[in-house]
Amino acid sequence: MLEKYGPGCFNDFLWIYENSEPGIRPNIEARTREASEILAGVTAPVGRHLAREFGVSLADLVQWGSTDNADWLSGYPSAPRTTGLPR
Repeated sequence: MLEKYGPGCFNDFLWIYENSEPGIRPNIEARTREASEILAGVTAPVGRHLAREFGVSLADLVQWGSTDNADWLSGYPSAPRTTGLPR
């Protein structure tokens, strides 16, 4: 989708980010930095447990999109395989 249409808002709902000007909403670096700051304060054991299980931290997440419902679309750029879960 990014290759065909570029970053931005799709169907007035789904935001896809990419490296762009920092002041533009679909900037992946700015959104990821903002998400990392928020996640640094997360104390929920479930998220931290899953991150440890995969050998990563919540700060490693890249926020590549969001929705107008405030859902975050995030993922790890790469993670070592430390469990039996499929990649």
